[in-house]
Amino acid sequence: MGNGTVLLDDVPLSKFHLRVTAYTTGGMFCDGYILGMIGVALAVWAPQRGLSAATEGLIGASALVGIFLGSLVFGPITDRIGRQTMYVADLALFVVGSVLQFFVEQPWQLVLLRLVMGIAIGADYAIGAALLSEFLPRRNRGPLLASLNAVWTVGFVVAFLVGYLMRGLGPDSWRWMLASSALPAVIVLCLRLGTPESPRWLAAQGRRDEAADVLRRFFGVLRRFERGVVAALAPSVAVGVVVAATSLARFLGRAGGVAPPPGVLLGRPGAHGGQDKEE
Repeated sequence: MGNGTVLLDDVPLSKFHLRVTAYTTGGMFCDGYILGMIGVALAVWAPQRGLSAATEGLIGASALVGIFLGSLVFGPITDRIGRQTMYVADLALFVVGSVLQFFVEQPWQLVLLRLVMGIAIGADYAIGAALLSEFLPRRNRGPLLASLNAVWTVGFVVAFLVGYLMRGLGPDSWRWMLASSALPAVIVLCLRLGTPESPRWLAAQGRRDEAADVLRRFFGVLRRFERGVVAALAPSVAVGVVVAATSLARFLGRAGGVAPPPGVLLGRPGAHGGQDKEE
């Protein structure tokens, strides 16, 4: 595309991209931490309560069931109500669930809380990768999306280290272990509050001015031109399958044969050898 116009897929990697990547990987750290800590906490609580193997298994598996349900349900919901809203809401659920675990008295209460937290984790799997892929330039998309799994593992390992160090807090150490996930969740939640909505999703919903404003503020100047046309197709995050590719979204312009002015436009990744075709 001529006259200095740059596709969103081709913008240089910026500090904004790295911030969004950090916020998303922060969520994955929390996911791994929450799932890892239950193993250490149960090693302390189960002998105190005389929990059966079946009850221990139910407590441990409840979050995994929640992950399946969360990824299945919240992917399509995110397509309907937006990425940014759910991007923040699931971290808020992490915080609330973590704190409530401190006050658990009965095994069934912990099963229920872990199920709800698992649902939030499943939602984060679908939401985080979708939002991040829609912001990242294509040449950096693969490596940065791969970092999500790496940071999840770090969170899982850190949970065991922290749990080991907290064993000396007494009979209620398991409560502090489970509640400790609130700390990283609060930090990531505060960081995510300033994340803008995906311009691709906004354009797909017909909210073209808002999409243009996001592009203008975070990627460069995007000027409206006479008889400009915006067309977009939203990606699907259906059934929790996180697709590590951008949506088919595109700003097109016709103004009496005059090419669009310089700026940052939404592009369809991989089309026409990396370049949008003028029509």
